[in-house]
Amino acid sequence: DALTKVGNRRAFDRRLVELFQDADAEATLVLVDLDHFKKLNDTYGHLMGDKVLQGVAKVMKKACPDNALAARYGGEEFAFLIQGSATTGASIAEQTRQLLSKLLLRKKSDGQVIDNITASFGVAQRNKGEYQNN
Repeated sequence: DALTKVGNRRAFDRRLVELFQDADAEATLVLVDLDHFKKLNDTYGHLMGDKVLQGVAKVMKKACPDNALAARYGGEEFAFLIQGSATTGASIAEQTRQLLSKLLLRKKSDGQVIDNITASFGVAQRNKGEYQNN
């Protein structure tokens, strides 16, 4: 993704197909949806909204293990695709939540601090043999 420097939707789709090639491999999806992003954009402007998206992406890169992909799914939605279990996905989601709670961004124009950036998370695991791409 040009703005956030994490995988884009095409990278997400490619990795999803790769994970589903092996019917016996565990694959987990973690969706990350930023809370109240429209209000943030309306209140602080789109440039600050872009900075929030970039900050979230940095947090996700930090939380992303080697066997996973962090990607911007679209708008203010991000995702992790993980070769592993839902337990691993839940752990990554919790680590990301904790790191987001510490994220502080400052507006250059007036020094105002933007904090309290939160997100909603969903974790789903594909079980072994559940789906095979034919």
